[in-house]
Amino acid sequence: MVRPQFARVKAATVDGLVEGSLDLHAHFGPDSKIERSVDLTTMLETASAVKMRGMVLKSKDYPTYPLAYVGKQQFPHLEPLGAVCLDHDVGGMNPDAVKTSGRLGARFVWLPTFSSTSDMALFGRPEMGIPCLDQEGEVTAKTVEVLEEIKRYDMVLATGHITNEETIAVVRKAREMGITRIIITHPITAHRGGMPTMEMMKEYVALGAYLEHALIGLMPQTQVITPEKLAEAIREIGAEHCILSTDFGQIWNPPPAQGMKMFVAMMLGMGFSDDEVEVMVKTNPAKLCGLD
Repeated sequence: MVRPQFARVKAATVDGLVEGSLDLHAHFGPDSKIERSVDLTTMLETASAVKMRGMVLKSKDYPTYPLAYVGKQQFPHLEPLGAVCLDHDVGGMNPDAVKTSGRLGARFVWLPTFSSTSDMALFGRPEMGIPCLDQEGEVTAKTVEVLEEIKRYDMVLATGHITNEETIAVVRKAREMGITRIIITHPITAHRGGMPTMEMMKEYVALGAYLEHALIGLMPQTQVITPEKLAEAIREIGAEHCILSTDFGQIWNPPPAQGMKMFVAMMLGMGFSDDEVEVMVKTNPAKLCGLD
């Protein structure tokens, strides 16, 4: 086995880049489907300890803005950001759930994940999948209603686990409707959803979307890509179009904040400059979320 050659990395540099960073994909408990490594307080406490700026609170079970509100009271210097994930648990492609979350102040909307057509096919229940496209390949009316609420409340559209075909159609439709905050969920760092080609990713970027690369896809239990291959893809696309998140919260991984520290060190080790890493963990996430 050939081991990757990492550049020398200074701890002070890593700490400085983690300070002020945003993790746009962090899981916590309680969770009805997966045992989680942290609850909300522990997750935010560890983020506070390394002086992160904030985290997007992701649950596949329930909208998270109320917890973000409570988290802000506990840790006033952090930005816990609320979200809603449009799986069956919240009524699927439910514009009312998006509207309520938007009114409260949530920032993120994930299209279906475990309830997507691709994930449900993997689970052996394709008939249960929530489609984004109709039989003619057009974006469904319900999906358009969801996009209308995202636009109304200036929220971030995250593509979740939908297929390549669904992703490009939805992103094109979103841009046509004037949605400007779009993130492609772990396109090459997870088994879930579509695994786009480089040409597809370049089209997403040309449409104004950011590509989210999640550390979970480089961990031993869930590895789908090597650090070298990820670095190669980021360099071809450009750091200015990418965001680094963790997608952590699993019992076999450290808390998300420690994952962010690992990811920053890894990317520095792969030869990215301080400025490039800062763009991917601070500048781009803040701009996407309207915090810049």
